[in-house]
Amino acid sequence: MSDELSPIKLKDFLAALNVPDLEQLPLVHTTESSRIFSILNQAKLKATPCNVFRGENLCYFFVGRPAYKFQLSEPNPYYWQLPMVFVVKFHDALKSKRILPFDSGAFKSSRLPSHILGFDIADFDLAPDTSLVTRLISTFYGSNANYFKAMGMKPEALEERHVLSPMHLQILSLAQLYSQPRTLDSDDRKSTIELQIEGDVEIGDGHLLGIILPDDFRRSAEIVAKLNSFGCQIEYYPFYPLRSDHFYYAIYDGVARVLKNNGYG
Repeated sequence: MSDELSPIKLKDFLAALNVPDLEQLPLVHTTESSRIFSILNQAKLKATPCNVFRGENLCYFFVGRPAYKFQLSEPNPYYWQLPMVFVVKFHDALKSKRILPFDSGAFKSSRLPSHILGFDIADFDLAPDTSLVTRLISTFYGSNANYFKAMGMKPEALEERHVLSPMHLQILSLAQLYSQPRTLDSDDRKSTIELQIEGDVEIGDGHLLGIILPDDFRRSAEIVAKLNSFGCQIEYYPFYPLRSDHFYYAIYDGVARVLKNNGYG
């Protein structure tokens, strides 16, 4: 009997490629603004019980984009219910539990297209090799700017460039996922790299690049002083009586300014 046949996994595919090196984008963590006091006082982003990988305490990040979205039962939320975003420099002290090329929650809840759901999510895990993150972006997007704008390479172009065969089904499916139009169920989370940290992440160690939060917090001199004490860029976005999902353009814009001011494109 011949050796067991298995498709080429994403990790092995990327490791074997000769692609241009890209600068490692920062990590982006999104949480509810009501947690501002505990986060700033403890100077850390806390790992919490995960409802996707049950039994694990994890701190979630997306690479370079504020793609995480949480559901609110309140149709017209107050400003402290809106997202607060932390942009953290990618550094060696961060030990990844998993690195996935899409939102694991969207995969587990079947909110991604059916062509990719038939595979095992573990086959897409790049951990612990963080160098594969830049290889993934270079291979599927060509540049960090294209990645930020979710402008994935067409599957046909990828297939021709790297001479892909049926052994590369998972890679072809991922390319298809990245190039497909976004929908309500499959938004920017389908094309954003997720990094899970097992444990709390310190933000008072000089690696914090920026904080993005609702403008109303600026009315407190004490909060502003505490924010400024971290020595990072603070971006405020305006609060209007809108649904929570209407604020993501302003949040993306704030993250883009932090990235640009720190030399990332």
